[in-house]
Amino acid sequence: MEKKEDLAFIKNRLIELSRRSFEQGICLFSDFLDASGIRAFDEIRQSLYPGGFLLNGGFPDAERIMIGFGTEESSEDEVHFPIEFLKASPVAPKYSEELTHRDYLGALMNLGIDRSRVGDLIVKENEAIIICEESLSDFIISELSRVRHTEIIIKKIDHFPEEFLPKRELCEGTISSLRLDALLGRALNISRGRAAELITSGMVFVNGREKREVSYSPKNDERISIRGFGKLRFLETSGETKKSRLKVSWERYV
Repeated sequence: MEKKEDLAFIKNRLIELSRRSFEQGICLFSDFLDASGIRAFDEIRQSLYPGGFLLNGGFPDAERIMIGFGTEESSEDEVHFPIEFLKASPVAPKYSEELTHRDYLGALMNLGIDRSRVGDLIVKENEAIIICEESLSDFIISELSRVRHTEIIIKKIDHFPEEFLPKRELCEGTISSLRLDALLGRALNISRGRAAELITSGMVFVNGREKREVSYSPKNDERISIRGFGKLRFLETSGETKKSRLKVSWERYV
């Protein structure tokens, strides 16, 4: 669990970036924020200086986000976020071990890299897309040559490749009421009681913020992450059945 002093440090750091950006008239950028960091940012938005901000994780639905301050009159396309995309691939794919997210992340952390300087890491068929701070990319390319026992090669690419975007599956069903525990029970195919346990134990995040209220009513387009079960995006309710159950739809990330 994130310590209160850690969250206080993040909040103070973000407010300071906002102040410096506003007073100096320049764009400044945070590290990559995880779910708790994003929650801390949400809690201090009213305390930010009036210079504007943009959020960018490198691709839609990224979980780790960088914040750019001083962007009030700019669109995301006009602001150069210091983000680099790296593609890591086995040198000999035929003989590669099965490489997972944990393997790639562990190899990066073994280089002494702070986790906050690396964004999302997406692995598919033993290859990985590494999103990182621009100033870190050359170091990773030169130093990361092996994951487990597999030799890899890393190169810069200019955008996040579409084939690595998380796939979504449209799902539909009915629930007795628009409550978080009811939705997760249906979406995860588990009992409502088990869904409630996940929620109250801090395993469920809505739009990056921990949600412990089982009776919470999900809003359209909210993204829900469940540790150990993946994530989904709630779409909408579309009426009732003859037995007064709510018709709901959601997208499951696969």
